[in-house]
Amino acid sequence: MRKLAAQKKIRLDASDKNAEVGYLLLNVSKPPFNDPVARRAVAYAGDREEINAIINDGTLRLADGPFPPGSPAYLPKSGYPPHNLKRARALVRRYERTHNEKLAFEYETGTSPDLIQLAQLVQKQLQAAGITTKLKTVDEASQINDALAGSFQAQAFRNHPGGDPDLQYPWWHSGSPINFGRIKDPEIDRLLDAGRVETDPAKRARLYQELNRRFAHELYDLWTWYTLWGIGTARDVRGALGPPLPDNGGKPFPIFGGYVPVLGLSKTR
Repeated sequence: MRKLAAQKKIRLDASDKNAEVGYLLLNVSKPPFNDPVARRAVAYAGDREEINAIINDGTLRLADGPFPPGSPAYLPKSGYPPHNLKRARALVRRYERTHNEKLAFEYETGTSPDLIQLAQLVQKQLQAAGITTKLKTVDEASQINDALAGSFQAQAFRNHPGGDPDLQYPWWHSGSPINFGRIKDPEIDRLLDAGRVETDPAKRARLYQELNRRFAHELYDLWTWYTLWGIGTARDVRGALGPPLPDNGGKPFPIFGGYVPVLGLSKTR
């Protein structure tokens, strides 16, 4: 759509504001990712900038945490590890000494060509660090069922759109049936519980920022980038994002929802 917009054939509204974050969902209840050394090795081995350049033409914003810019929980520097192949290899050797086996896992992804290409690039990068990755492609319904059942090691995933950070409570709190990663971290639970009842906005923001740092330290999920959504319309169509809010808050429509409102649509002559 960007090419069509550049050629002035369509009107394009695109945004990653409050959109979902892409990531590698890890099952931390079973090997190898119940060992933080394995999680850290994979995080260091992956080169997100290279993959973003190849898959997305470098257009997407990399994510160092689950919360997007504009969220009270967002941190420009969360402590998420950068690509470092030397450190990745050292961690792989450490894992192998501890467990007396190679660091290997199954990577489950969707069937679309772009997801398969992404998985193959990840596989190649991890192989350079000494990590073996077996690719498994499934339809979306099967992938969600595997996440619910916990019958996976790692999955390509996208979730956690912006809004109030408390909306993420059921995805990460221990005991939740949709805590797909099987995270059981008392500190994560404490921060989620405290954020839910805190009424002071500044204190609440600090709690969720600490949650952001906790994810960067423990690496329960390996973040990639914020999703960019777009709506293409004929050039004489206006108002696809809805009418401006009366408090000068901008356009209310969240593109990531996948719905185009009728209210506010118009056509110029």
